[in-house]
Amino acid sequence: MDKLELVGDETSKTITIAVTAKGNYSGTALGTYEVVKAKSEAVILSIDTHFRRGS
Repeated sequence: MDKLELVGDETSKTITIAVTAKGNYSGTALGTYEVVKAKSEAVILSIDTHFRRGS
């Protein structure tokens, strides 16, 4: 599998995929999607833990 990297000022890349039928089937399906660079933001997570004994 190829690795995709967004570098420098690139914020997204559009990827086109082609799926071609095989065997007793014919045809090709095309699709596109966009890979977007993740934002560099700090995320603060808070986890509440509650323990209960017994049933």
